[in-house]
Amino acid sequence: WDAPPGEWQIIASYLMPSGEVPMGAAQKPQGFVVDYLRKPQVLGHYEYAYGKRTGLAAHYGKGLRGFFNDSLEFRLTRMSVEDILSEFRARRGYALEPWLPAIYVEGKDSVYFTEILDVRAAPEFSLTALDDRIRHDYQKTLSDLVIERFVDGSAAWAHNRGLVSRAQSYGMDIDILRALGANTIPETEQLWAGGSDLGLKMASSAAVLYGRPLVSAESFVWIQRDWTTTARKLKAATDKLLLAGVNHIIYHGTPYSWSGGPDKPFGEEGWSPFSGPQNPAHFSSIVGPGNTALWPDVPEINRYIARSQNLLRQGKPAIDVLIYYPFLGFHGANPEGGATEPLLNGSLPDADPPGAAIESPLLTSGKKLLDAIFTVPAEHQDARDAWVRQLQPIVRELDARGISWGWVNDHALQHGDVGVRKLPASGGSYGAILLADAPMIEQQTLDALAGLSAAGVPIVFSGELPARQPGFLDAEKGDGEVRQGVSRLIAAGAQHLSAQAGALAEALQSRLVSPLRHLTKGSIRSYRRQLDQDQDIILFANQDAGSTRLKIDLVAGPPLWWFDAMSGAAWPAETADGELSLSLRGFESRFLVRGVAMPESMAARESDGAASEHATR
Repeated sequence: WDAPPGEWQIIASYLMPSGEVPMGAAQKPQGFVVDYLRKPQVLGHYEYAYGKRTGLAAHYGKGLRGFFNDSLEFRLTRMSVEDILSEFRARRGYALEPWLPAIYVEGKDSVYFTEILDVRAAPEFSLTALDDRIRHDYQKTLSDLVIERFVDGSAAWAHNRGLVSRAQSYGMDIDILRALGANTIPETEQLWAGGSDLGLKMASSAAVLYGRPLVSAESFVWIQRDWTTTARKLKAATDKLLLAGVNHIIYHGTPYSWSGGPDKPFGEEGWSPFSGPQNPAHFSSIVGPGNTALWPDVPEINRYIARSQNLLRQGKPAIDVLIYYPFLGFHGANPEGGATEPLLNGSLPDADPPGAAIESPLLTSGKKLLDAIFTVPAEHQDARDAWVRQLQPIVRELDARGISWGWVNDHALQHGDVGVRKLPASGGSYGAILLADAPMIEQQTLDALAGLSAAGVPIVFSGELPARQPGFLDAEKGDGEVRQGVSRLIAAGAQHLSAQAGALAEALQSRLVSPLRHLTKGSIRSYRRQLDQDQDIILFANQDAGSTRLKIDLVAGPPLWWFDAMSGAAWPAETADGELSLSLRGFESRFLVRGVAMPESMAARESDGAASEHATR
């Protein structure tokens, strides 16, 4: 190569195995992590671990239900694969080679770098003013390949053998909704995203969009909250999961304690793999016999969970508002101090001290070692943080008004998974689509929204309008087309409203067709499953420590009855002028069943008036 005149910097790009080993594996040596971008190796791993050689085939779908893949906690500088350049060109429409240095961001695909060490490095090279779009295109290509080769591949291998594939398909910047929806059972956790509704609803929204009847959660697990969980917190955390659409609760940790031998070096409570000097994060609720302050109450909590999950697996999901999520991956501000969202980072505000930001000595020494190895580039601000902060007042207002919401992504909109107020894969329904301060949108998504709007679906923009496409190819032309498409959509009937939370929620509520409406705002949240046209199961849960009362406008018709999943009691609900009144104590909950006769085996045990009086005492 004869370099033209001027100063040149030669940048060498190469691929090599990362050498990553499974974290915390008991087996020594540990072996290596499977390459998620090489499908033959993924399927080969399953054949080796669960295939014919193991003798497990006789137990497929019986004793062996399936397998689980934890969140994508890679420790990589940058993920890639041998055919990345050809895949990129085929999917994104241009060659990556001239722009390859733009994708390099230290620790971009390492959950430990970006989340645990909290380092948001800036790009290492700057080529154009649109480098962020090149990086988006690269990340979207990775997203496609991770989903198609690993998540889809895993689910197909399981399905062909009568097994289920359950997974937490997040942890790196991919299309989380599409990835979670590709599993047999999408799973979330209360350890991720602070246990916020923003994160929990990624899994339930994926299930609604892609037709997955079960939504599981790694439950009752929070950083620096070991040994602090009470039965009251378990109940409140259960309700938070149920309200977010989870109907398959899985306890984090294990109830089997290990004393360490006859001399019991770990004391009467035993050794916990998630708490102690070997694990400075101190997470899990330690739900086991060694936790004598909690263990006696677990059977009653389990009965409550079983009854509630049984009800919330009936019928189809009914969501009022789908909120457009415009990003790959998720990273949002979840501050605990002064937060109005309950159980953020596992905190009950009336019982727990504020979360102490105590950094373990191991983490501190790790950061010092990191500084000694290389200089961390200047921090790069994450646009998702600012977007989430803008959105939080809106979702809190929706919650307070009893307006249910979920997420929707480009992929579902573009591939027919969102119909005219219907969600074909799950048989569910929705009322409106909200695009709140979305900075960008794909043209194909605008085309899908235009079709839905023409068919009568309320499409609402709030705050800033999308002004560009996310990708690099023909950016100037594409940006113009996006602006024109948004203008046409609004001219054809979509609305552009203020981002002020109260006014926006009021406007959305006026556009919804629902048998249920909260007449008063407060801490009681609701979640509805539709059984038939005039049949519903609705969960009401008070997500605050204080007693409160809710008035409900309900399209009522006999039969109508309450069910207390904690006690198992049921009794008729009494309306007055089409309104229903509900009083709940702190963190209490109740189900309302509409249009289905109360089973004779559940004869009323108390009148509605007596129940209300009891709730306010």
